[in-house]
Amino acid sequence: MVRLVQDGYLLDKPSPPSQPKLFFDQRVIPAAIDAAGAVEAVLERLAVRTRQRPVMVLGMAMGAGFLVSRLTGRHASGSARRLF
Repeated sequence: MVRLVQDGYLLDKPSPPSQPKLFFDQRVIPAAIDAAGAVEAVLERLAVRTRQRPVMVLGMAMGAGFLVSRLTGRHASGSARRLF
């Protein structure tokens, strides 16, 4: 009979996660989630205050960010191209 599971498999302790993984899981991910929640709360407040739908506020914010990035020359492509 072939055994698929060793006799002491529950007794073996797995190795602990590495320090970079712990740092990523305990610091980076919670900070990113908090930042996303803060952005969502700001967009919701703006939507209520301006009486616009949240998707419209998000679209306007993304459009303004894109326009500013194009005008300042800090676009993702790395080249400082002119807008017009």
